[in-house]
Amino acid sequence: MSLPSGIIYTIVHSSRKTIAVEVKPTGEVIVRAPLRMTNSAAHAFALSKEEWIIKSLAKVKERQKELLAAVPPPFTGKEGEALPYLGGLLTVRRMAGLPEPEVMEDSLLLPAEYGLSDIIRWLRERAAKELSHRLAKYGRLLGVSWKSFRLSDARTRWGMCSGKNSINLSWRLIFCIPEAIDYVVAHELCHIKHKSHKREFYAELERVFPDRVRVERWLSLHCMFLNYL
Repeated sequence: MSLPSGIIYTIVHSSRKTIAVEVKPTGEVIVRAPLRMTNSAAHAFALSKEEWIIKSLAKVKERQKELLAAVPPPFTGKEGEALPYLGGLLTVRRMAGLPEPEVMEDSLLLPAEYGLSDIIRWLRERAAKELSHRLAKYGRLLGVSWKSFRLSDARTRWGMCSGKNSINLSWRLIFCIPEAIDYVVAHELCHIKHKSHKREFYAELERVFPDRVRVERWLSLHCMFLNYL
């Protein structure tokens, strides 16, 4: 659906009692409507909120500019470059004769011959270890088991739990703060018990991860990491 201004939006029906418009930090516009409300009625509501939507999207664009300015420039692996890692920044240092990459304080020590593909492979290996550890931790806390775990190359979502309880998690979570990695793992494991985002789902999630609102906002504001490298 679209508005006269050209803004495209999505209508999502659920068991909610009221209608509302949500403008996500990514710029996505969603009209959340009750199950029995017609699309035409939801569209009329969106029209009445068009001015507010335009102003909200302008704020989103400004915030995105600020965040993009804070993101390191495209990474090539050269000496002195900065690489996001577990919520911080590591400065690349090249060392001849070093067999494997090492993290030392705020530096990433790399073998002199390591190319970008080697660095990404190392990052994926570190991500797999971080995620596997957290899967075991939150699996115990939630009392659930999963069919399989796969490291994903997704650029549109941090994680997914399939209908058959297979867990896919983006390796780019390695760029995020540790709490965000915890949150995504806990979120997807909660879907083993609750397949939808109903009240029971969030109650279970908050039982094991009470700081979810703050971390959800952090992930929304740092979604550009899904397309980094």
